[in-house]
Amino acid sequence: MNVLFHHDSYSTVLTAIVSRLPVILGSGVTLFIASWALNVVAPHHKSDYTPLDAPAKKKVSTALKDARLGPGRAYLIPKNASHDDESSMMVYTNNTTSMGSRLVMSLAVNVAMAAKVVVAVSLASPTNKTNEALLAGFITVLSYSGASTVFSVIWYSHPIRMEINNTIDSLVYGGLTALCFYYM
Repeated sequence: MNVLFHHDSYSTVLTAIVSRLPVILGSGVTLFIASWALNVVAPHHKSDYTPLDAPAKKKVSTALKDARLGPGRAYLIPKNASHDDESSMMVYTNNTTSMGSRLVMSLAVNVAMAAKVVVAVSLASPTNKTNEALLAGFITVLSYSGASTVFSVIWYSHPIRMEINNTIDSLVYGGLTALCFYYM
């Protein structure tokens, strides 16, 4: 007897993934579209970054170009003359990755997350479709928020407001995943 799976559950992880492929793809595409809508259309991310006025933007752009920083890299720059780490800021340079490949990578991450949720739900052996959907939504919220939010504040000095916005997004993703599990 396999102790990882309840007798009513899928017999293998591969079977779980193959049999729930429509849910995985549907959830992945749904979250991809939701991610776009939350970041482009919804107003709660508008305050995540503060725009520079034109003269400051020109000075910063010129300084970064003059420094000849490599593309796709992150640099720690002191904010004051003492060079202490507590007052440093992170600067990211342009990545050479195209928008199209970034969109494909984002879709792939969302599909992979959905596959992970399918595996976790199949291991838990929920007793009915409602429990399965609630568990799937809960796992998705944990997957998209979780520790990464805390580490973003600690390591990248992201404002807490930005991470609260990301947590709101993960709650939306969890709800949408639960709906996909329930209706697919």
